[in-house]
Amino acid sequence: MIDNKKLMDAIDSLDNDENYDATRVSKVTESVRETRKKDDVIKEGKSSDRANTILVIFFLIMIVTAVIYYTSPLYNDEEVFASISSQDEEGVYEVGENGVITVNAPESTNIVNSKDIAKIESNIIIDKEFIDYRKQLNFLIKNTNNVDVNSISIEVVFYDGEGKIIEIDSSNLEVLAAGLDRYVSFYETPEKYERYDVLIQVDKDAQNYYSSKLNDVSYECLLNKEDDEVIIRGKNNSSEKLEYVIFEIIHYDDKDNVINVKEAFEFDIRKNKSFEIDEYIDLYDDETYDPIAYSRYEIRLVEAYSLK
Repeated sequence: MIDNKKLMDAIDSLDNDENYDATRVSKVTESVRETRKKDDVIKEGKSSDRANTILVIFFLIMIVTAVIYYTSPLYNDEEVFASISSQDEEGVYEVGENGVITVNAPESTNIVNSKDIAKIESNIIIDKEFIDYRKQLNFLIKNTNNVDVNSISIEVVFYDGEGKIIEIDSSNLEVLAAGLDRYVSFYETPEKYERYDVLIQVDKDAQNYYSSKLNDVSYECLLNKEDDEVIIRGKNNSSEKLEYVIFEIIHYDDKDNVINVKEAFEFDIRKNKSFEIDEYIDLYDDETYDPIAYSRYEIRLVEAYSLK
């Protein structure tokens, strides 16, 4: 193969020589330049072929990878996988293809079957209703099921005298233990309404979120008369962190009617740790700040729950 560079250098050196045939040299020069152009075209063609080959190989790898992924056991929404190091003693483990470990959740005695959700909802009842001193509607909601129920929604639709909807309000309970009750308040209660409808719903997909730990909480109540405060001192005696501990402070009038319910709570209580809650006990009018008379009050633990 001709070394074009050396040949062009030789030709350029003739420019300074008085005894050369200019016409012959010009033809040779043009010939060399044409040869260079052809070599450049060949090189460009080879580079383009190489780039195309790389692209084809890349797309083939992508296609093969996609086929392997979507046909493998890993692409299965109904199975849950975990590494050996994260095995739970309560789970049942089965080794499948490619060494994949399938974790089958253990059966729980406190999981609501979605087929029975209508029955579960019908057993969440309104045990009592009253209007508090703020003129707000309140219900005492009771769980008459034999299982704890998670994620309960209570919706109230208020109507005027002509049957038109004038307000819709709702309240939610994260957990309601089997056989127990809790008060719920509706802060958007209209000043005037003719009647209302109530819709109670249970989220069937949330029934394995929380576990009630009421029996694992011990507490005592103290009254600070100087500051009109009640002090609740308690302890999480369980082996799990409590997401929330909720108390109700219930005020009664001289006829023993409930006139107010307020919640006092603490959250993120680590296992075997103590907690303290301070709450003002007296009642005051929201607008005039005048004191509201009451005959007595009581404090009760209505819920304590952890993640399942």
